[in-house]
Amino acid sequence: MERTEELLMTIDKLKMTTIRQLRQIHQLGGYRNSARIIEQLEPYLNVCRGREKVIYLNKAGRELIGSTKEIKKTPIMEHTLLGNDAYIYLGKPLNWQTEYVIECEKKQKELSGIVFNFNNKPAAITKRKIIADAVFIKQGYAHIVEIDNTRTMQDNLKKINQYKELWQQVKGHFELTPMLYFFTTTDVRKKKLSEALKSVNHKVYTFDEIK
Repeated sequence: MERTEELLMTIDKLKMTTIRQLRQIHQLGGYRNSARIIEQLEPYLNVCRGREKVIYLNKAGRELIGSTKEIKKTPIMEHTLLGNDAYIYLGKPLNWQTEYVIECEKKQKELSGIVFNFNNKPAAITKRKIIADAVFIKQGYAHIVEIDNTRTMQDNLKKINQYKELWQQVKGHFELTPMLYFFTTTDVRKKKLSEALKSVNHKVYTFDEIK
């Protein structure tokens, strides 16, 4: 039962996973052995089939491990599964958190960065936030992960500009130096993203590179 709960907790942490991914994370041996183990877990799982079998917890599985995180089949499943590939590639961080909200405060600025302070009043503070696909802390850095499989390049550049504009505030949020990762679909997009990110700490990979 301990092994069962360990596997269910991993599925819960990642929201959903494939047999291939669970096999890599827990070193379950060959595919046939992995499929047999997953079959034993099926009373606790919802299963759907696409290019690969995708599994996520059902009510019994959530109750067994005390999870309140109900997952449903959605159009963004592929985004979640690609995030799992990034999680595996980055060493399966223990403190991996998905859909992490980075909250920042920034002084209101106008005209070339001059802060106006009429009548000695405090400069206005605007609250901003960026929702990262995932975040983890390791070796003194805040590692921020973005998964680019459905966004337009325009949307990517808009989000990159948010990070660049708030870079010092992001650093203050974590009290650590940020490292921004983008995982994307093609070498052409990788080149464009790398160019846009060149003023901040970053790494860009295609999904083919990490599988």
